[in-house]
Amino acid sequence: MTLELNKVAAQVEEMGRVLAERWRRHNKALPAAQELLHLYAHDQEELCRVAASEAAQRSRCAAPSDEPLDAALAAPAMPAQATLIAADGSQIYPTGMGRSFTMPSTSARSSFATGAARRRPY
Repeated sequence: MTLELNKVAAQVEEMGRVLAERWRRHNKALPAAQELLHLYAHDQEELCRVAASEAAQRSRCAAPSDEPLDAALAAPAMPAQATLIAADGSQIYPTGMGRSFTMPSTSARSSFATGAARRRPY
């Protein structure tokens, strides 16, 4: 299948216009949303009452926790080591190889020490 760049370019331009308009709308609504956040930040009792209402149950409204809504929390410490596993979403077809089965897919696994520039492959 051939990629028609002239059609893609027009779609990318339209996406840019849509995203710019969305940004303007969100930017305009942000001060009011922040004001409401700070207004109800410590009013868990009222928020729980609203969350328990029939209308909120229909819209699957979440009840707040016991901490303020506008609390700024420190990020947890980074682990000394992490393992990342990624896949590209390709369909996986099982293939019979005698008694065992293998399932080829496009995936990757990498382990590294955080903060280090050198990767250790597995």
